[in-house]
Amino acid sequence: MNDENPFIFLGLAVPSLSASQNIRLLIELFPGVAPATTTSVLERVHSKENSLLGSSINKIVPGVLCELYLSGTSLVNDETIPKNNKHIKGSVSVCRRGPLASQIAPSLMICFATLPSLDGHHLVIGHVVEGMESLMKLERYGSLPLGECTHCPVVTTCGQIVDDEEGP
Repeated sequence: MNDENPFIFLGLAVPSLSASQNIRLLIELFPGVAPATTTSVLERVHSKENSLLGSSINKIVPGVLCELYLSGTSLVNDETIPKNNKHIKGSVSVCRRGPLASQIAPSLMICFATLPSLDGHHLVIGHVVEGMESLMKLERYGSLPLGECTHCPVVTTCGQIVDDEEGP
């Protein structure tokens, strides 16, 4: 973890579960790797009209990844993928569709495992630092090979963690 990197939280509710089983993810973003994309994510966290609220995990591939479909407009995308951009358990990356860097889907992927097949194809913009174990429990709602989701978790809360060191 880098104390200078921004942190966001996502609260996920599964429609078929009680509120006590909601999931809270804490995600560290990597602006040094993807400045335009992380800025775009932060704007969505703070936006009232184009928020992450209501976005849902629409794909869960057990043992592989889940995909969070972002309602509203697509994210701004950085053009290059660094060579050391590795997809490990907990990595958060921007989904790309097609060979051009600009062809992105309005989705984020969260890896359940190390996935070297994604390296060089999708841009890692962050990492889940809390809540990964709870998120992985959702694997039972997914399917192989396409990841159709039987109970799609929905983002009900989101925000940026701001370290208030000024205190009284």
